[in-house]
Amino acid sequence: MVTSSLGMPHFADHDAFMSEAARVLKLGGRLVFASWLQPANNPLFAVVFAALARHGSFDVDLPEGVDMFTWDDPSVCQQYLDRAGFGPATRAEVSLLMELEGPVSVMQSLEQGGVRSPALLLAQRPKRVRRSPASSRP
Repeated sequence: MVTSSLGMPHFADHDAFMSEAARVLKLGGRLVFASWLQPANNPLFAVVFAALARHGSFDVDLPEGVDMFTWDDPSVCQQYLDRAGFGPATRAEVSLLMELEGPVSVMQSLEQGGVRSPALLLAQRPKRVRRSPASSRP
């Protein structure tokens, strides 16, 4: 079995990843990967993106990269799998539960737990972002 947990948005060459997974698997082996759902189906990113839309900006310089929600589209996943020689995919939505201590902890985890999300959050101009007293605590 080859697994990738939330790695897909970080790979530079997705076809190469899929092909390498197919190469190393024994006949009948499985590739399993997890990635983020679109904000409409993802309460964490729904809240964060709504807050950014209201209080911040998406118009910031981000490093080049794939849209972190690309893998929410089953047809995109299947296209990559087909090109690598895999058969039809089975899809399952699995909840990721994170225990955090309040809104400051949520933002800290997003600012420290990825690549593009921290870049987006840390690029917000302070004059554009309205802070509540709770969000200014360390």
